[in-house]
Amino acid sequence: MVTDHLALIDHLEERIHALFKSISLDDQEEHAVKIEYIQPSKPAQNGFVERFNRTYREEVLDAYLFSSLEEAKRITADWLHGYNSIRPHASLGNQTPYEYSTETDGVYL
Repeated sequence: MVTDHLALIDHLEERIHALFKSISLDDQEEHAVKIEYIQPSKPAQNGFVERFNRTYREEVLDAYLFSSLEEAKRITADWLHGYNSIRPHASLGNQTPYEYSTETDGVYL
């Protein structure tokens, strides 16, 4: 049932938070990872993710009425391919993320 999947999505943020909290300090030091959370009600501190989320919501979630989870996954995969490989991004000098990553040392997609 679709509402079951919506309930899972509703709790995704809490699951991700729990996952990050479970990463030990030793693991963080070993892999040079520093976890910093944005302040509540400050989405501008996470502008890239907020921009992606808005674009995904407008172009996929608001544009389709999914009949199954598999359909949602397929449409999302197709959209991600276009977003990362075909669609130019103004913030990357009107290049696709793939084009930009091949011209920039140390950036891999």
